[in-house]
Amino acid sequence: MKETLLVGDYLFVSKYSYGFTHYSLPFSPPWFSGRIWASEPARGDIVVFRLPKDDSIDYIKRVIGLPGDRIR
Repeated sequence: MKETLLVGDYLFVSKYSYGFTHYSLPFSPPWFSGRIWASEPARGDIVVFRLPKDDSIDYIKRVIGLPGDRIR
């Protein structure tokens, strides 16, 4: 990833790859709970997220481990 993605680069991401929640809709109406059309991330996927305590920074990471994996 370091060779192809540099600081300051722009990219498009799909926010709905892992399903929808009621927060995905404008004004967050509580019409349903949980996540619909959900799918688990796979090893090798690229994920973009923000930390709850500081939402001004976007983190871009590759999934290397899944629940149940043992990493050394």
